[in-house]
Amino acid sequence: MATTRAGIAALCAILMTVGSGAGQNPADPQLAITDIIATIGSDVDARNVFAKVLTHAMANRGRRAFFLASQIRNEWLPVVQGADFLRLADTEIAEYLSACGSYWIIDYLERADNVVSIRLAQKCGGAALYYIVSFDGSEWRLGPPGTGKDGGGWAPGIGSGRANRPPGCPCLDR
Repeated sequence: MATTRAGIAALCAILMTVGSGAGQNPADPQLAITDIIATIGSDVDARNVFAKVLTHAMANRGRRAFFLASQIRNEWLPVVQGADFLRLADTEIAEYLSACGSYWIIDYLERADNVVSIRLAQKCGGAALYYIVSFDGSEWRLGPPGTGKDGGGWAPGIGSGRANRPPGCPCLDR
């Protein structure tokens, strides 16, 4: 069991590197709710994983955060003081981006045993948040296995910046 945990922790550390998202092409179609549920395992697990991730990700942002309705169910959105979660329908995206908006997408998702790795990327915003969430036998917790309640000091990865203007982001040149 210790060997398995060490292996999972090593795998998670590799996934947290700068190039960890290289496995998914941003030009590929976005993950849909059905893909997310299939990867995580169930709707209940997806709700619990996203409650942990989004609560942590948006706790100190104190503003509105937009997500794709095709990726995040309303029931998966936690209540976070100072944060307002809004879902964009596919038909609203182009108009929202033309008004210089940005939104979060799930552009990387993987599950290995009881560990889920997620990357949230901000479309037209240049930020990325990398998370590992593990199931300890009774509940989902932030961090790799063995790190204790909600990571026990483990911190998710945060990235930012862009090499060039992403397609569909008209306001980045202004």
